[in-house]
Formats: sequence, C-alpha cells, structure tokens
Amino acid sequence: MRQGRVTFSADGVSSSDHGERTFSSVLLGSDQMDEQECIARALEQITAQVRQLPPSNDWVDAYSTGDAVNSDAAGFIADVSSATIRRRATEAAACGKPLGILIAGSIWLISKRRLINWIRDHEGEHAALCATTRATKLTQMSAPLQA
Repeated sequence: MRQGRVTFSADGVSSSDHGERTFSSVLLGSDQMDEQECIARALEQITAQVRQLPPSNDWVDAYSTGDAVNSDAAGFIADVSSATIRRRATEAAACGKPLGILIAGSIWLISKRRLINWIRDHEGEHAALCATTRATKLTQMSAPLQA
C-alpha cells in the first residue's frame, strides 16, 4: 500500500514546491480513499480555514451595502445631533474602537453596525433596539420608489 501526504496552499500548489503558507494537509492511502474523496475533504478543510479569516471589506463595501452612513443619518439613528455623533466617533477612534472613518479630515462615514453596538454598550439594550428601529426606518425612507 502506498501512502503519502499532500499539502495544499492558498494557490493550490504544494507548499513544499513554493514555501507558501499551508492551508491544509490530507493523509492519502490508496486503499483508504479514492482521489475525488481526498480532494473533496481537502477543499472542505480549506473552506473552513478561509471562513475563519477576518473579512477584508473596506469602507467602499460598507457604503455600497448601506452600513456606512453620514453623520446626519447616524445622528438620526442615535437620536442625537450630528455634532454629537462626530464627537463620539472621534472619542471612539481615540480609544481604538472606531465607529467609522474620517475622510479628508471633515467627513465621517459611520458604520450603523458599530454605532448600534456602541449604543448597546453605553446606553443599554433598549436604546440599541430603538436605534435599530430608527435605522430600519431610515433605510425604508431612503429606498427608491418603485413604479
């Protein structure tokens, strides 16, 4: 019986060939599993490992999916003024837990998800539920009218 170890990397080339970071290794035995089953298991393992990697979204993705809003909209969600939102965003960024991103030194794009989490942490669950309701209403009001 012939056995060997096959190692896969991010680009699908054996890690021993290129020294790439190893994503998965599968022990092969010709009597134990056929080639297709081996590949399927390796792909499942690689998929599980890729899902554990942190997301690589940026602020453009957040804006296009509706998570990023301007300070006026964030103020509506949090039921405070836009100046208060900008102050909270500055303070949160200084603490290493930013609510959004500051563009050109004057425009804040605030993450609705992070804002609602901040409200939950600082003002409680009820306030977070109210903010979630306002965020949903804002999304509905901003949706284009259908003919």
